[in-house]
Amino acid sequence: QSSCVHLPSRPVGSRCGTVGATPRSVGSPRGKMDAATLTYDTLRFAEFEDFPETSEPVWILGRKYSIFTEKDEILADVASRLWFTYRKNFPAIGGTGPTSDTGWGCMLRCGQMIFAQALLCRHLGRGWRWTQWERQPDSYFSVLHAFMDRKDSYYSIHQIAQMGVGEGKSIGQWYGPNTVAQVLKYVPGPSRPFPG
Repeated sequence: QSSCVHLPSRPVGSRCGTVGATPRSVGSPRGKMDAATLTYDTLRFAEFEDFPETSEPVWILGRKYSIFTEKDEILADVASRLWFTYRKNFPAIGGTGPTSDTGWGCMLRCGQMIFAQALLCRHLGRGWRWTQWERQPDSYFSVLHAFMDRKDSYYSIHQIAQMGVGEGKSIGQWYGPNTVAQVLKYVPGPSRPFPG
């Protein structure tokens, strides 16, 4: 049961978000969000010792890296991307609809990831890096909250699926890339910009 996570650590909670909640931080509002968001045993990318040995550059979202001299930078860049994936047991879409997007939500999740990355770049800059033991900016948490799998989150699967009805897609029906792009174009966002 996962929705969005951060690479590379092993999360332990239950919704959408980032890794790195510490026991002391769980009582705070942000700590509760962290604790509620850690659900997916990720690829543990940072544990891989067997990066391919190639002289070809590694490109990540327009940034060029060398596998030989910039491994830590590659890991930090990958760990700073949001990852949205299938989830089950979220509140029913439309009150009586699906509670899982397994089998139909892959393109919606891809659209969420692309849009979330754009928001992070817009509000934090392309050079921003998520670090496990540092407090993240308020705008980071605002972006995370906007994608939580709840009907009141701006870019939740609930909002996207319901807006898809206007594009001729039933809730629970698979979307192609154009459909998810068209739907995201019309999903109403926050009336005020994210903080930070």
